[in-house]
Amino acid sequence: MREANILLDALPTKVTVSGEEYPIDTNFRTGIQFEMLMGDRTLGKKEKALIALRLYYGNNIPRDIDGAALAMVRFYRCGTDPDERSETTARSAVGRRRMDKIYDFDVDAALFYAAFLTQYGIDLNEIDYLHWWKFMAMFEGLSRDHEIQRIMQIRGTDLASIENQKERQRIAKLQDRYRIEAGLTAEEKANIAGSVFG
Repeated sequence: MREANILLDALPTKVTVSGEEYPIDTNFRTGIQFEMLMGDRTLGKKEKALIALRLYYGNNIPRDIDGAALAMVRFYRCGTDPDERSETTARSAVGRRRMDKIYDFDVDAALFYAAFLTQYGIDLNEIDYLHWWKFMAMFEGLSRDHEIQRIMQIRGTDLASIENQKERQRIAKLQDRYRIEAGLTAEEKANIAGSVFG
């Protein structure tokens, strides 16, 4: 089955679970809340599962919980199934991200806000609706000139790949400065989502 093409296809507002269509919340804020929820270490798996299902389905949660969870995670991954992905072949916005914890929607909220406002003229605080897949495409398309991109690059730099000792020390200090404490990567959060419902 062909992945949805953001240039050609209508973006989904429903998912199919056990042969039936269910409307889901496709707003970017829901995707952000879902990602933050999966990284919350204070909640147990059952709590996360219930909150996540309510986030996306509201009061219309399908009876097939496993199917609902799979459809929800697939939507979060911008149309890519977890078992279809690999680090080298994934084409979704989530799939292209590095495995390192290089951003956090809570820690970096102001930087995301500034980047979207500057580059796209979108006030993420005031906009009522932006489809999650569009948000992720814009996130991936952010110019390297933005502070969030600079910090993500610093966080994701492999120190072992830097030969110059002074540069390695400089980047190490910057990584300490911008480190996200006890953070999970987007991939880890997606895997947690899978295990929460598995």
